[in-house]
Amino acid sequence: MALVSATQVASGQVSSSVVFSIDREDKASRIVAFGASFPSTLDVSPNGKEIAYVRDADIWVASPDGTVARPLFRSADAEHSPQWSPDGDSIAFIRNRHEPDLINPHVDLYLVAPNGTNLRLVERDADHPAWSPDGRWLAYESRVNTMDKSVPGDASALRIAFRGPRARKPFVAPRDYSYGNPAWISATSIGFVRTGHGKRLGKNDIVRAILTTRALTPVVSGPVGLAWPRWSPNGRYLTFSQPKGIFLRDERTKRVRRVTGALDAPWTQRSVWSPDSRHIAYHRNNRLWVLDLGRVGGRPLARGLSPWTVPSWSPDSRRVFDAQAQTANPGGARQ
Repeated sequence: MALVSATQVASGQVSSSVVFSIDREDKASRIVAFGASFPSTLDVSPNGKEIAYVRDADIWVASPDGTVARPLFRSADAEHSPQWSPDGDSIAFIRNRHEPDLINPHVDLYLVAPNGTNLRLVERDADHPAWSPDGRWLAYESRVNTMDKSVPGDASALRIAFRGPRARKPFVAPRDYSYGNPAWISATSIGFVRTGHGKRLGKNDIVRAILTTRALTPVVSGPVGLAWPRWSPNGRYLTFSQPKGIFLRDERTKRVRRVTGALDAPWTQRSVWSPDSRHIAYHRNNRLWVLDLGRVGGRPLARGLSPWTVPSWSPDSRRVFDAQAQTANPGGARQ
């Protein structure tokens, strides 16, 4: 079976893909949906009964066996990055908002019910939503309003804001710093990347914040390119991306080691933990890989993937869902 070449994938020559799932052990694959946007972002619902993905610049949902696929709604704007809430009652997503006087679109954060109703704006100029494990809070990057003189920061600064049962005061980056890539550690603590600008250029680290005290604690320091911290669901491990690869930190021993080779696009490529905290899915060299804790090196599962696509796990940690350039069979695995 001929696959789309890595050159075609990297150059953006491919515009359509299939959503598929693949068994992490025997590599048995199953097509879930055709016609997905490429690259496509997707997320599996907490109960594993639906997959949210992008098709024709709209958010669609499909059943894992591929028998049902439907759009949540239709929009003239481009939507992407769906994220299910832990209770399965809402899907957060990003909408690209174009304005005549801007070359690049704004990105706004929305919520919608899984049946396509109750569409509502959370915040304009917001990106990278992340649900807390208990579903009470939604963290996201939000541009600082530089017209508000009470808020420190500059035009390039980002803040970590929260929207939940009660609006929570955001973590605002001080001048010459920006905050981004939020990731929850527990229901009461969150981590994110702190990047230096201007006089602080080159000062980059991953910090941990406690919601009640708002105290920031540096966890890992590194060069420019430190990105995408992701804690395992059990809180034992932290992974993060750098140009040299994905790194793993044991939160008990504080030991840090590199677990993959160099990444194609470290500013987008991130690790995705399985619900049982025993496996990591990631993209590298236009392939889907799985790294099993306790084993040395990752195992390639499928080819023809984009570094801008983020995989998602089934609730039982057995299968990985992803989007691949339009081919008959992901990676040549059996159906």
